[in-house]
Amino acid sequence: MAEITKVFHYGVRYYKKTGEPRLFPSVTSILKVASQPTLEKWLRDKEYNVLRTNLRERIESQPITPDCIDIAIDKAKNSSSVMDPGALFGVESHDMIENIIKSGSMDENVPCPEHLEPVKQSFFRWYKREKSLRNMEIIHTELPLVSQQYGFAGTADAVARVTIKGESKIIVLDWKTSNQLRNHYALQIAAYSKLYEENYGEPIYAGVVIKFSKVNADYEVRSVRNLDKVFENFMCYKNVWDLEQRDVNLYDQIRISPASEQE
Repeated sequence: MAEITKVFHYGVRYYKKTGEPRLFPSVTSILKVASQPTLEKWLRDKEYNVLRTNLRERIESQPITPDCIDIAIDKAKNSSSVMDPGALFGVESHDMIENIIKSGSMDENVPCPEHLEPVKQSFFRWYKREKSLRNMEIIHTELPLVSQQYGFAGTADAVARVTIKGESKIIVLDWKTSNQLRNHYALQIAAYSKLYEENYGEPIYAGVVIKFSKVNADYEVRSVRNLDKVFENFMCYKNVWDLEQRDVNLYDQIRISPASEQE
Protein backbone atom coordinates (compact mmCIF):
# COMPACT_ATOMS: atom_id res chain seq x y z
CA MET A 1 0.00 0.00 0.00
CA ALA A 2 1.35 3.43 -1.02
CA GLU A 3 2.50 5.79 1.72
CA ILE A 4 -0.10 8.38 2.72
CA THR A 5 0.83 11.82 4.02
CA LYS A 6 -1.20 14.75 5.37
CA VAL A 7 -0.86 18.11 3.67
CA PHE A 8 -2.46 21.51 4.26
CA HIS A 9 -3.70 23.52 1.30
CA TYR A 10 -5.20 26.97 1.94
CA GLY A 11 -5.70 25.99 5.57
CA VAL A 12 -7.59 22.77 4.75
CA ARG A 13 -6.31 19.31 5.61
CA TYR A 14 -5.88 16.90 2.71
CA TYR A 15 -4.28 13.48 2.26
CA LYS A 16 -1.90 12.56 -0.54
CA LYS A 17 -0.67 9.20 -1.76
CA THR A 18 3.01 8.97 -2.68
CA GLY A 19 3.51 9.30 -6.42
CA GLU A 20 0.02 10.69 -7.07
CA PRO A 21 -0.83 14.39 -7.55
CA ARG A 22 -4.44 14.11 -6.38
CA LEU A 23 -5.39 15.61 -3.01
CA PHE A 24 -8.11 13.97 -0.94
CA PRO A 25 -10.03 16.13 1.59
CA SER A 26 -10.19 14.73 5.11
CA VAL A 27 -13.41 13.49 6.69
CA THR A 28 -13.22 16.20 9.37
CA SER A 29 -12.66 18.94 6.78
CA ILE A 30 -15.70 17.79 4.82
CA LEU A 31 -17.90 17.78 7.92
CA LYS A 32 -16.93 21.38 8.68
CA VAL A 33 -19.51 22.45 6.10
CA ALA A 34 -22.00 21.66 8.88
CA SER A 35 -22.60 24.25 11.58
CA GLN A 36 -20.96 23.52 14.94
CA PRO A 37 -22.71 25.91 17.37
CA THR A 38 -20.61 25.01 20.42
CA LEU A 39 -17.29 25.70 18.68
CA GLU A 40 -18.63 28.82 16.97
CA LYS A 41 -19.82 30.23 20.30
CA TRP A 42 -16.42 29.51 21.90
CA LEU A 43 -14.64 31.35 19.09
CA ARG A 44 -17.04 34.29 19.23
CA ASP A 45 -16.75 34.62 23.02
CA LYS A 46 -12.96 34.44 22.75
CA GLU A 47 -12.88 37.24 20.19
CA TYR A 48 -15.18 39.43 22.31
CA ASN A 49 -13.06 38.91 25.41
CA VAL A 50 -9.81 39.77 23.60
CA LEU A 51 -11.44 42.86 22.07
CA ARG A 52 -12.80 43.99 25.45
CA THR A 53 -9.42 43.52 27.17
CA ASN A 54 -7.49 45.43 24.50
CA LEU A 55 -9.90 48.36 24.43
CA ARG A 56 -9.93 48.65 28.22
CA GLU A 57 -6.12 48.67 28.34
CA ARG A 58 -5.92 51.40 25.69
CA ILE A 59 -8.60 53.53 27.34
CA GLU A 60 -6.53 53.54 30.52
CA SER A 61 -3.30 54.56 28.77
CA GLN A 62 -4.27 56.82 25.86
CA PRO A 63 -7.20 58.36 24.00
CA ILE A 64 -9.05 55.98 21.74
CA THR A 65 -8.41 56.63 18.03
CA PRO A 66 -9.62 54.79 14.91
CA ASP A 67 -6.16 53.18 14.66
CA CYS A 68 -6.47 51.86 18.23
CA ILE A 69 -9.83 50.30 17.42
CA ASP A 70 -8.43 48.67 14.25
CA ILE A 71 -5.51 47.18 16.20
CA ALA A 72 -7.82 45.81 18.89
CA ILE A 73 -10.12 44.24 16.28
CA ASP A 74 -7.16 42.63 14.47
CA LYS A 75 -5.95 41.08 17.73
CA ALA A 76 -9.44 39.74 18.42
CA LYS A 77 -9.65 38.15 14.95
CA ASN A 78 -6.20 36.57 15.28
CA SER A 79 -7.19 35.03 18.63
CA SER A 80 -9.52 32.67 16.76
CA SER A 81 -6.51 30.87 15.30
CA VAL A 82 -5.67 29.53 18.77
CA MET A 83 -6.83 25.95 19.24
CA ASP A 84 -9.87 25.31 21.40
CA PRO A 85 -8.59 23.93 24.77
CA GLY A 86 -11.01 21.02 24.40
CA ALA A 87 -9.54 20.16 21.00
CA LEU A 88 -6.00 20.33 22.41
CA PHE A 89 -7.02 17.97 25.23
CA GLY A 90 -8.45 15.60 22.62
CA VAL A 91 -5.17 15.60 20.66
CA GLU A 92 -3.19 14.81 23.82
CA SER A 93 -5.61 12.01 24.73
CA HIS A 94 -5.39 10.48 21.25
CA ASP A 95 -1.58 10.56 21.37
CA MET A 96 -1.56 8.89 24.79
CA ILE A 97 -3.93 6.09 23.73
CA GLU A 98 -1.96 5.53 20.52
CA ASN A 99 1.29 5.21 22.50
CA ILE A 100 -0.34 2.75 24.93
CA ILE A 101 -1.58 0.55 22.08
CA LYS A 102 1.70 0.70 20.13
CA SER A 103 3.68 -0.24 23.23
CA GLY A 104 2.11 -3.69 22.99
CA SER A 105 2.02 -4.16 26.75
CA MET A 106 -1.36 -2.47 27.42
CA ASP A 107 -0.04 -1.68 30.90
CA GLU A 108 -2.48 0.49 32.84
CA ASN A 109 0.33 1.60 35.15
CA VAL A 110 2.04 3.44 32.30
CA PRO A 111 2.81 7.01 33.44
CA CYS A 112 0.92 9.91 31.88
CA PRO A 113 0.35 13.62 32.61
CA GLU A 114 -1.92 14.13 35.60
CA HIS A 115 -4.65 15.89 33.61
CA LEU A 116 -4.90 12.84 31.29
CA GLU A 117 -5.16 10.27 34.11
CA PRO A 118 -9.00 10.07 34.01
CA VAL A 119 -8.90 9.37 30.27
CA LYS A 120 -6.31 6.63 30.78
CA GLN A 121 -8.39 5.02 33.53
CA SER A 122 -11.60 5.11 31.48
CA PHE A 123 -9.79 3.74 28.42
CA PHE A 124 -8.45 0.74 30.34
CA ARG A 125 -11.80 0.15 32.01
CA TRP A 126 -13.45 0.01 28.58
CA TYR A 127 -10.64 -2.05 27.05
CA LYS A 128 -10.65 -4.74 29.77
CA ARG A 129 -14.41 -5.14 29.47
CA GLU A 130 -14.27 -5.56 25.70
CA LYS A 131 -11.32 -7.96 26.00
CA SER A 132 -13.27 -10.08 28.48
CA LEU A 133 -16.64 -10.05 26.69
CA ARG A 134 -15.62 -10.09 23.03
CA ASN A 135 -11.96 -11.15 23.03
CA MET A 136 -11.18 -7.82 21.39
CA GLU A 137 -7.83 -7.41 19.64
CA ILE A 138 -6.82 -3.99 18.31
CA ILE A 139 -5.17 -4.63 14.93
CA HIS A 140 -4.58 -1.05 13.71
CA THR A 141 -4.16 2.32 15.38
CA GLU A 142 -4.06 5.76 13.74
CA LEU A 143 -4.58 4.19 10.32
CA PRO A 144 -4.55 6.69 7.40
CA LEU A 145 -6.78 5.64 4.49
CA VAL A 146 -7.76 7.08 1.10
CA SER A 147 -10.86 6.36 -0.97
CA GLN A 148 -10.21 6.49 -4.70
CA GLN A 149 -13.88 5.68 -5.31
CA TYR A 150 -15.44 8.47 -3.23
CA GLY A 151 -12.62 11.00 -3.22
CA PHE A 152 -11.94 11.56 0.47
CA ALA A 153 -9.55 10.35 3.17
CA GLY A 154 -9.15 10.09 6.90
CA THR A 155 -7.37 8.46 9.81
CA ALA A 156 -9.21 5.81 11.80
CA ASP A 157 -8.33 5.99 15.51
CA ALA A 158 -8.31 2.20 15.69
CA VAL A 159 -9.58 -0.98 14.07
CA ALA A 160 -10.27 -4.09 16.14
CA ARG A 161 -11.23 -7.71 15.72
CA VAL A 162 -13.94 -9.00 18.06
CA THR A 163 -15.79 -12.28 18.55
CA ILE A 164 -19.58 -12.05 18.50
CA LYS A 165 -21.69 -15.21 18.84
CA GLY A 166 -18.63 -17.27 17.96
CA GLU A 167 -17.87 -15.33 14.76
CA SER A 168 -14.92 -13.02 14.12
CA LYS A 169 -15.95 -9.46 13.21
CA ILE A 170 -14.10 -6.24 12.34
CA ILE A 171 -15.10 -2.97 14.01
CA VAL A 172 -13.79 0.57 13.57
CA LEU A 173 -13.20 2.63 16.71
CA ASP A 174 -13.22 6.38 17.28
CA TRP A 175 -12.04 7.98 20.54
CA LYS A 176 -13.76 11.10 21.87
CA THR A 177 -13.23 13.31 24.94
CA SER A 178 -15.92 15.89 24.15
CA ASN A 179 -18.67 16.64 26.63
CA GLN A 180 -21.29 14.91 24.50
CA LEU A 181 -21.51 12.54 21.55
CA ARG A 182 -22.85 14.42 18.54
CA ASN A 183 -24.55 13.10 15.41
CA HIS A 184 -21.67 14.05 13.13
CA TYR A 185 -19.46 11.57 15.01
CA ALA A 186 -21.68 8.83 13.56
CA LEU A 187 -21.03 10.27 10.11
CA GLN A 188 -17.29 10.18 10.82
CA ILE A 189 -17.27 6.55 11.91
CA ALA A 190 -19.34 5.52 8.87
CA ALA A 191 -16.85 7.28 6.59
CA TYR A 192 -13.86 5.60 8.29
CA SER A 193 -15.61 2.23 8.01
CA LYS A 194 -16.17 2.70 4.28
CA LEU A 195 -12.51 3.68 3.88
CA TYR A 196 -11.41 0.46 5.58
CA GLU A 197 -13.73 -1.71 3.51
CA GLU A 198 -12.46 -0.21 0.26
CA ASN A 199 -8.78 -0.59 1.18
CA TYR A 200 -8.81 -3.94 2.99
CA GLY A 201 -11.75 -5.71 1.34
CA GLU A 202 -13.23 -6.80 4.68
CA PRO A 203 -16.77 -5.89 5.76
CA ILE A 204 -17.12 -3.75 8.87
CA TYR A 205 -19.57 -5.14 11.41
CA ALA A 206 -20.01 -1.83 13.26
CA GLY A 207 -18.51 1.57 13.86
CA VAL A 208 -18.07 2.30 17.56
CA VAL A 209 -17.59 5.73 19.15
CA ILE A 210 -16.26 5.75 22.72
CA LYS A 211 -16.29 8.89 24.86
CA PHE A 212 -13.77 8.80 27.69
CA SER A 213 -14.39 10.90 30.78
CA LYS A 214 -12.16 13.85 31.66
CA VAL A 215 -12.89 13.56 35.39
CA ASN A 216 -13.23 9.86 36.32
CA ALA A 217 -13.11 6.32 34.93
CA ASP A 218 -16.52 6.50 33.25
CA TYR A 219 -17.02 6.03 29.53
CA GLU A 220 -19.90 6.08 27.05
CA VAL A 221 -20.22 3.87 23.97
CA ARG A 222 -22.35 4.44 20.88
CA SER A 223 -22.36 2.03 17.96
CA VAL A 224 -23.45 2.41 14.33
CA ARG A 225 -24.60 -0.80 12.68
CA ASN A 226 -26.47 0.63 9.69
CA LEU A 227 -23.24 1.97 8.22
CA ASP A 228 -24.41 2.15 4.60
CA LYS A 229 -27.37 4.37 5.48
CA VAL A 230 -25.28 6.69 7.67
CA PHE A 231 -22.60 6.82 4.96
CA GLU A 232 -25.25 8.07 2.52
CA ASN A 233 -25.78 10.98 4.89
CA PHE A 234 -22.04 11.65 5.03
CA MET A 235 -21.92 11.78 1.24
CA CYS A 236 -24.53 14.56 1.31
CA TYR A 237 -21.93 16.67 3.14
CA LYS A 238 -19.27 15.49 0.69
CA ASN A 239 -21.43 16.67 -2.22
CA VAL A 240 -21.83 20.10 -0.60
CA TRP A 241 -18.04 20.21 -0.03
CA ASP A 242 -17.42 19.41 -3.72
CA LEU A 243 -19.85 22.12 -4.80
CA GLU A 244 -18.14 24.75 -2.64
CA GLN A 245 -14.73 23.89 -4.12
CA ARG A 246 -15.87 24.38 -7.71
CA ASP A 247 -16.03 27.81 -9.29
CA VAL A 248 -19.44 27.35 -10.89
CA ASN A 249 -22.47 29.55 -11.38
CA LEU A 250 -25.71 27.75 -10.61
CA TYR A 251 -27.96 30.57 -11.79
CA ASP A 252 -29.67 30.55 -15.19
CA GLN A 253 -29.82 34.34 -15.45
CA ILE A 254 -28.34 37.32 -13.66
CA ARG A 255 -30.04 40.71 -13.62
CA ILE A 256 -28.55 43.65 -11.75
CA SER A 257 -30.92 46.50 -11.11
CA PRO A 258 -29.46 50.07 -11.08
CA ALA A 259 -30.09 51.92 -7.84
CA SER A 260 -31.93 54.61 -9.79
CA GLU A 261 -34.38 52.19 -11.38
CA GLN A 262 -37.97 52.67 -10.23
CA GLU A 263 -39.93 49.54 -9.41
